Amino acid sequence: DDLGKGGHELSLTTGNAGGRLACGVVGLTP
Repeated sequence: DDLGKGGHELSLTTGNAGGRLACGVVGLTP
């Protein structure tokens, strides 16, 4: 969740650094 850490919206969209983390978080959390 980049949005909660530093608010990197682009990271989630482009999949820079938050993309991977977001995928893992979403996969772990229901």
